[in-house]
Amino acid sequence: PTVTIRVAGLNDAPMAVANEYETAEDAVLTGDWIVDDTGAGADSDPDTGDVLTVSGYTIGTDPTVQPIGATITLSSGATLRVTSNGSFEYDPTGSAMLNALSVGQTFLEDPIKYMISDGQPMIDAEADKYMAPITIRVRGVNDNPVATDNNYAANQGDTITGNLITDDTGAGMDEDVDFDGTPPDDMIMVTQ
Repeated sequence: PTVTIRVAGLNDAPMAVANEYETAEDAVLTGDWIVDDTGAGADSDPDTGDVLTVSGYTIGTDPTVQPIGATITLSSGATLRVTSNGSFEYDPTGSAMLNALSVGQTFLEDPIKYMISDGQPMIDAEADKYMAPITIRVRGVNDNPVATDNNYAANQGDTITGNLITDDTGAGMDEDVDFDGTPPDDMIMVTQ
């Protein structure tokens, strides 16, 4: 006698894996939440042929699922855009708060949790496998100070006194956006 055994395949849950990223305050960060391996491995699915996609993500304690493909502004002022194929772009360059970071300072964005899909219905008992955290850390870099014009008037023979850095004679004071009062990186001085 012949015995035939047929095994019916069932959907297995994919596994989302945490990723941690770091960028400078003046650099756009790009990557892929699905395939990037920042230390814990890439996302995976035991079912051959399943294509993984990002189905949504949340930020911080807000349970609102953010729209895939849309550019959103985070509480820091940085922007984030995530596509369904996992690719993302994080842009801190327009954030006044992040541009004010001094050299050596870091800022940790609100925690992000993303969800993946393998195109099959979610297995509720394994829902935690579909989600993983994303961490984005921003590193402060030195920003060039901004010098402004100063205008002074005097009669012939008069002496003018003032401070070329702190005087505001109409165009504003010179400034350093990442000034935190800590020398030497935040000292403004006239060199020429």
